[in-house]
Amino acid sequence: MKNTVILFCCHFLSPEIEREFSRLKKCCDKDFDVVLSYDCSGDIDRLSRDFSSHLFTVDQIKKMGYGFSDHEGIWYHPEYAIIDYYLRNPHYDFYWRIEYDVQFGGDWGDFFRHFLDNKTDLLGTYIKAHKDDPHWLWWNAINFKVDQDCLRGMFFPVVRFSRRSLAYLDEKYRDGASGFCEIIVPTLLNMERMNIEDIGKRFYDLFTFHFNGIVIKKKGKLHHPVKKIIFRTRLKRTLIYLIRTRLKRTFILLKRLKR
Repeated sequence: MKNTVILFCCHFLSPEIEREFSRLKKCCDKDFDVVLSYDCSGDIDRLSRDFSSHLFTVDQIKKMGYGFSDHEGIWYHPEYAIIDYYLRNPHYDFYWRIEYDVQFGGDWGDFFRHFLDNKTDLLGTYIKAHKDDPHWLWWNAINFKVDQDCLRGMFFPVVRFSRRSLAYLDEKYRDGASGFCEIIVPTLLNMERMNIEDIGKRFYDLFTFHFNGIVIKKKGKLHHPVKKIIFRTRLKRTLIYLIRTRLKRTFILLKRLKR
């Protein structure tokens, strides 16, 4: 039995998404189970019955007993759907979450096999402590008080959970903990002294993998976001992102020099 599942997550379907899922499945089927995790709140009719799938709706997720305010969408809590799959299929050791707008510049199987011997509880990208980026927008997006030294942030398009990390998150969410996925997940696991590790810049950098803007595709790198957006819009977002990143790093450096 395979001990790792890869969940390819989307909330709509298109020929491009179906092709990428098929490519992922073809590359990884030998060593991993590959499942389409589909938010079918809008439409289930377009789903191919040939796909191994995890189907859910936002209404179903809201009934899990976790915090979910009316103004928050599923994008705010994407880990809830992963926990839902885990609760239905608790036999895997590890659960990957891949967003539909992520691609890999090579064989997906090579990427996932690289981590076969890695037993870390949480693998992700741009793992950071509060001191690394004190002006990050989401540091306060949790409903409980945490010492700054315990805070952790991350980027969520590609992430892997261990079984015990999902079990712990389920427990904490049922107890009332709630917040934006990119802070609450790594912070709770860090507070529990679980192992958290960055996937590593071998597989991504600021030009291939970020929140929004132009993606420069490189061999052997993760690419995000892979979406059809007007080039001018992408360029503007990229420049804003790079300027903000540079200003943040300069501010942090100046602050350290003053000490």
